[in-house]
Amino acid sequence: MKILTAEPSDLPSVMCVAGALQLRPGQNSSGFLISNFPQAKYEELLGLKEHGRFLVAKTAEDQVSGFLIAYDRDYVLRAQPGASELGILNRPQGRAAFWIVKQIAVDPAYQRMGIARALMQHLLADVRGEYVFSSIVAKPQNLPSEEFHKSFGFAKLFDAVSRDVSSGVSYENSVWCRSISSHA
Repeated sequence: MKILTAEPSDLPSVMCVAGALQLRPGQNSSGFLISNFPQAKYEELLGLKEHGRFLVAKTAEDQVSGFLIAYDRDYVLRAQPGASELGILNRPQGRAAFWIVKQIAVDPAYQRMGIARALMQHLLADVRGEYVFSSIVAKPQNLPSEEFHKSFGFAKLFDAVSRDVSSGVSYENSVWCRSISSHA
């Protein structure tokens, strides 16, 4: 497995993985629950360069098996922040340099193989700042994601209600925080 910066040619595979894991009303999932972005949003996030990280995990056959998207405080201040991001900006931790893990997903055929862990480790080794935040869908509760984030030193900070940009469906989530400096 290789962890690489995503290329435009990776977007169809990324969108396929995201679509397979998209949160749907009434869904009871044991994996990561994510909202699915339209292609234009993935293209925007791919172009962030110094203010974002768009990582893909690839198999030996060069197939995308997972991805992670994160962006920094500067991007949040320039973009239209959602409820979770506004909640971060309104807390003391939001005044410091930070990163937000927006999406982390692994193709169901490749789950439980350490791919999400490798993606997160790569990100945490690469970014600079005081904090890293991540939002976890709360209903239905996503225990595997909570345990995954706890294993990296994340702790629940606050609850929010977010809206999936593509479907317009609102969902409850929890924002988790990890200090970068205390884990360096």
